[in-house]
Amino acid sequence: MANLKSKGKDTGRQRSGGKTKYHRKGKECTCDSKRTPATTEARDKALAKRTDAQRDNSDWFTAATLVESAAYRVLEDWNMWNDFARDLTVTGWNLCHMINGPYCDGSGVINFPAFVFSIGWLANPTYTLVKREGWTVTLQWTSTARQLRSGGRDRLMVGYFHAARPTCPQFLEDTGARREDGKVTLTLPRHDAPEGDVLHVYPFFVRRNGTDFSRSLYFRVADGMDGEV
Repeated sequence: MANLKSKGKDTGRQRSGGKTKYHRKGKECTCDSKRTPATTEARDKALAKRTDAQRDNSDWFTAATLVESAAYRVLEDWNMWNDFARDLTVTGWNLCHMINGPYCDGSGVINFPAFVFSIGWLANPTYTLVKREGWTVTLQWTSTARQLRSGGRDRLMVGYFHAARPTCPQFLEDTGARREDGKVTLTLPRHDAPEGDVLHVYPFFVRRNGTDFSRSLYFRVADGMDGEV
């Protein structure tokens, strides 16, 4: 008979033979355990009985999870989601899924402007110019005097997608730019994307010691683009 635990605490419930025993108002109660069917045959029968809505939801969850898992992998040690969720009632992974899941399906990201690469409390600058020639992208921005005094050395990082590869988030950790620079020019790897493929770019900042991040912003960057934002 197994004791059931929640967040490391004994709940006082015990499960055995498909039944769960627990105490309520001083009385011992028994109910059927809610468990995944134990055999492969039983699981197959349960899957076969799913409604169309349940199948669609399962397919969406699987597809969204693949994109989010890829984002986690490219971020590696710079995982702002875990940092942001540390004092919340959800994990960083669940928070990422709650925010980005609705914007993904079986083809990958379907709403690039709504996708969030980074989350945090650092202030964003005001971006004033986006320019692209081939695979070279220039971003220009201005920061307030207060932002520069408190975080002029904040590092710029960039997440991005090729439009032709919406399931493959990419991450450029070392852009060589800081908030105080006000401008950066980056040559992004092509990753076998078609010539002139649209880029979806998500710049964000991180403290030098990695203790906080800004929320990523979004820019759709086409080849030949050169204009104010």
